[in-house]
Amino acid sequence: MLAFLDLHPITRGHTLIVPKRHAADLTEADEAYDASMFRAARLISQAVRKPPFRAPGTNLWLADGSEFQDVYHVHLHVIPRKPDDGFVNRFFDAKARLSPSRVEL
Repeated sequence: MLAFLDLHPITRGHTLIVPKRHAADLTEADEAYDASMFRAARLISQAVRKPPFRAPGTNLWLADGSEFQDVYHVHLHVIPRKPDDGFVNRFFDAKARLSPSRVEL
């Protein structure tokens, strides 16, 4: 398992967790693979609550599949959160722009 700061962070301390064993998407991964990413996310989430970050919480964003990624490898984003960081507004504004006619099930 590798963890490193994101090149284009959403918030300060935004970290990527990347398993060493390749899986393009979750259908290629097993439960141990998934669990190892979330164990690492727990450790990072605990760490960013302390100085210098002092984030009261984190959001996790799991990326898999090749269609919408630059990296064709399952990875997990740990995004430290603080009040008024603007992340939720950007996230929900993007969702609001998606009209029901564009949603395919």
